[in-house]
Amino acid sequence: DEEAEALSICATCPVRAQCLDYAIRNRETYGIWGGTTPDQRRRIRREHAA
Repeated sequence: DEEAEALSICATCPVRAQCLDYAIRNRETYGIWGGTTPDQRRRIRREHAA
């Protein structure tokens, strides 16, 4: 599955944290960013907004 493959690549990426930060700040709604799925990023944004 493509999502699992992307997540496994992210697991060892040296810029994973920066990538996730970018995705959160720019409200990326599609694809894998920083080792997270769109649903995971939505949860992260909600948690930070609370």
